[in-house]
Amino acid sequence: SEAFAMGGNDIELEGQWVYYHSKTPVPSSVTWLPGEPNNSGQNEDCMTFRMSKDGLNDVPCNTPVKFLCEVPLRGYLLELDDDAERDFTLEFAKRIGGATLFAMGGNDIKLEGQWVYTHSKKLVPSSVTWLPGEPNNSGGEDCMAFWIDMNGINDIRCYNNPAKYICEIPLR
Repeated sequence: SEAFAMGGNDIELEGQWVYYHSKTPVPSSVTWLPGEPNNSGQNEDCMTFRMSKDGLNDVPCNTPVKFLCEVPLRGYLLELDDDAERDFTLEFAKRIGGATLFAMGGNDIKLEGQWVYTHSKKLVPSSVTWLPGEPNNSGGEDCMAFWIDMNGINDIRCYNNPAKYICEIPLR
């Protein structure tokens, strides 16, 4: 079933769960799945939410999972503005490894072929590097994704796609 990273871990002290960003303790009132957290294999230090089971699980931190952007942190899906941001994102994604396809915050749901960023409401710049032959709307593809290994943008289905996420959080 689909698992999402929750930003909690017990890396510093086993069994003491804290949120990565704020370093605040995870409340004891959160709902873990039965028998969790269990630190199976002595390396399950990161928290995920299992959609189909409606509860939290501990997993190894290198487990491939999807991400949700937290609105109070003003996070939103990646919106590439220029080649410099694309290059930075490409290098960042290569360093963390694992996934090669990342959902972006752009779509053409309202008007086919008119790509708009969902957060800023700006048109996607013409300088954004689409892969050859893309976007092609194959099978109703209305959302954007960044293919790291191909260094370009592709259109994908908005739901039931294998993409991971990169969230942007503005510097304060």
